[in-house]
Amino acid sequence: NPDGSHETQITFPASNELDYTQNWSPDGSQLAFERVTFTPESETHEIWVVNVDGSNPHRLFPCPGDDVCTAALLPSWSPDGQWIAYSNVEKTYVVPTAGGAPRQLVPEFLTATHPVWFPDGKRLLVVGNRAAPGSYIDDWYIVPLDGGAGRGMGAGEVLRQHRLRGPYGLLLIGIVPEVLPKG
Repeated sequence: NPDGSHETQITFPASNELDYTQNWSPDGSQLAFERVTFTPESETHEIWVVNVDGSNPHRLFPCPGDDVCTAALLPSWSPDGQWIAYSNVEKTYVVPTAGGAPRQLVPEFLTATHPVWFPDGKRLLVVGNRAAPGSYIDDWYIVPLDGGAGRGMGAGEVLRQHRLRGPYGLLLIGIVPEVLPKG
């Protein structure tokens, strides 16, 4: 159950697989998760969905073997359960939970990762960089689901003031504020 009671294993990875970064659907009937498959040459990360009783485990979308799906990370359900957002190493995508191809959000950004849905289900918050490569001007951006332009929140300035750089600095500000320098 989503509340942690009555624990039952519902994913069954092979010996060369690991299932993690799970995220329950809003109605609690399904679990989206990242399945990592390890081979001697590499590893792939794909988004899978399974019913709460362990039935119907399946990839969210077919994988042609490119970074859009082989490096899929951090699945996140939309509040209405109609979409799952995820990141690869540098970009954020959304895919309908009923099936379909992933669609990249803010393709003009250099990077856009770690998607979090707004309660209205029409926008996401991402850690992004819309500047030139090597600039390290990361910020939190509000990105509309409909494909409009992202709007910066100004966290990049806080990073510069405290000499923190990159998306991990942004994540530290949001998650562990005590790491910021005093004063």
